[in-house]
Amino acid sequence: MHKMAGEVLKNARVLPLIPQWPVISDILDTAISKMALGTVPVKEGLDDAARKVRKLVLTWPACPPPGGQAALPWRPGRPSQPDSNPVP
Repeated sequence: MHKMAGEVLKNARVLPLIPQWPVISDILDTAISKMALGTVPVKEGLDDAARKVRKLVLTWPACPPPGGQAALPWRPGRPSQPDSNPVP
């Protein structure tokens, strides 16, 4: 059983360990639904979602300005640390 779990975990991926992820996920879900239903053209849906995510990330208090990734309380490959900014 443990051997099988280890094999599965070799290729496992986790959700991004950033406090904004639940909001980003909602933005992407909404955009994908609109595009799948055909209520918005794909390019327009993707551009709108990218604009919303970019604005969110740049204005979220825990995020540094562009290029300042080292200031984040986490880094890829390291576990997430507790964040004082709850998801709105």
